[in-house]
Amino acid sequence: MKKILSLLLVLSLVIAMASCGGGEKKEETKADDKKTEAKSEEKTEAKTEAKSEMKEEEKDGSGFVFNLGSDPKTLDPSLNSASDGGDIINNTFEGLVIDSKEEGLVLAGAEDISMSEDGTVYTIKLRKDAKWSDGKPVTAQDYVYSWLRVMSAEAASEYSFIMMPHIKNGEAYFKGEVGAEEVGVKALDDYTLEATLNYPLPYFKALLSFYTYMPVRKDVVEANPDTWFRNPETFICNGPFKLAEYKTGDSLKLVKNEEYYGAADVKIDWIQAEFIEEATTAHSAYLSGDIAVNGHIPSEEIPTLQAEDPYFTSAPRIGTYYYIF
Repeated sequence: MKKILSLLLVLSLVIAMASCGGGEKKEETKADDKKTEAKSEEKTEAKTEAKSEMKEEEKDGSGFVFNLGSDPKTLDPSLNSASDGGDIINNTFEGLVIDSKEEGLVLAGAEDISMSEDGTVYTIKLRKDAKWSDGKPVTAQDYVYSWLRVMSAEAASEYSFIMMPHIKNGEAYFKGEVGAEEVGVKALDDYTLEATLNYPLPYFKALLSFYTYMPVRKDVVEANPDTWFRNPETFICNGPFKLAEYKTGDSLKLVKNEEYYGAADVKIDWIQAEFIEEATTAHSAYLSGDIAVNGHIPSEEIPTLQAEDPYFTSAPRIGTYYYIF
């Protein structure tokens, strides 16, 4: 497996310009050049050796180690609002559709989605081979519970705004003005979900790919509301991976979910996520071969990596930031 270094977001890049004086002796310049060349060769050899060692380890396994950055506040799809938690959720849970880079929106937990002529009612047929990681079926009732939870005042979901205004009576339910039976999300049967919107929403299917719309199971959440997602025994999910180990403040490990309907297409067996917040420390771990993927890079290292590391990539990330006064 290739080692990939990803730069997700660069707000500013400072390019340092250096000038050389002309009064130094040629002998000293040559000596300095030799020292620089020797250091460069040592650095290249060290990096090559570290990468070679990692590749040797990967031959015996089928996973990789990456730096997640911080220890996520939550891994609950209904409550998460951070990218670190989202990275893990997107690998352990699955919604009705997936936003694929190659194919666009593709069906996932749903096998069919139809829309009424006026664009306000969606009838969603769930795939019957979708299961939770403990083997129980994923049902329409799971989606109803999860969506109502997102729109409830008690849950205080930070991302409720991408669901509540669109679903019929979602805001009234949040305010306590109507009961759950009047909200526009219904289970017509175990495998048929109906969503009624306040108005036509052309991008509603795209919203269904976001983790806030992913299901969680009522019995799991209500048994341990604040901690279920940190314990492998209670972390019941429906995606390609499941939680195998969680070390608070240190790391977590995911392993393939054999109950996932597409398990045969999952090409790796495990993913290790390290919680390294300090960019310099994370970069050192990358150079030493301790991690294969790192998106937390010291800005001063970027020019060197761009010039010397064939695995360095840069990609934009969409985000909205604001100040509250």
